[in-house]
Amino acid sequence: MPQTWEGIMRHFMLIAAAAMAVVGVTAEPIFAEDVTIKLWARADRSGPLRAGNIVAAADQMNRMFEAAGSDTRVKIDLIETNAAGFDADALDLLKAHSVGDTPDIAVAAHEWIGAFVEGGMLANLEEHISANASMYSDIIPQLWESVKFKGERYGVPQDSEVRMFFMNKDILRAAGKTNAELSALEAAVNAGEFTMFDWCDLAAEAVESGAAKVGWVHRPNVGPDFQMVMASFGIENYNKAEAKLQITRSG
Repeated sequence: MPQTWEGIMRHFMLIAAAAMAVVGVTAEPIFAEDVTIKLWARADRSGPLRAGNIVAAADQMNRMFEAAGSDTRVKIDLIETNAAGFDADALDLLKAHSVGDTPDIAVAAHEWIGAFVEGGMLANLEEHISANASMYSDIIPQLWESVKFKGERYGVPQDSEVRMFFMNKDILRAAGKTNAELSALEAAVNAGEFTMFDWCDLAAEAVESGAAKVGWVHRPNVGPDFQMVMASFGIENYNKAEAKLQITRSG
């Protein structure tokens, strides 16, 4: 399936059992038919291709069917919700499942995958992904971790996220850094020579010099940013065996 990579993982495709039959293309003779896949996606101006990627994937699959001499075609029945956020959307998805109106594919926030699995909503995709390895070969390996529950994959990464770090150059100058040193940071970051450890050292210098009271902070609203920082220093915040969050002192 063609994916649009925006740049650590936020959203993923949930695939229910009903959709599994059409994801892989078979070389065996098949009867002409239209296969309709019900797709659930939240309308989101920040990610307009969340549903569009799946529609594009269906178009690609139809070209593959045509090339194989099959009259089978995939159609997408899009259910685009207006939920206020991804948590609200996930709850709506669970409600739909509880009354037997589960979509074949849903684009959702990956942190809900455990609840979806325990609710009996998702198909285990391990065998499917292995059988269709070429379809998923362009997925960044680390992103698979985001769609695992108790070590097995129940979703397909659709896009990823990045978090920007901003520096206050006025504070760093007050801490004794020269313009030349500040200008050289970009190249050092791109070369992998300036790491999270260096970032923390730089923040500590700013505090120790008296130029700043706090070295650095994560964004002041809801989000997993601080967990990403913990993970960067080897802190395991997730117990895979028990499928529970945890905080350890030494990783």
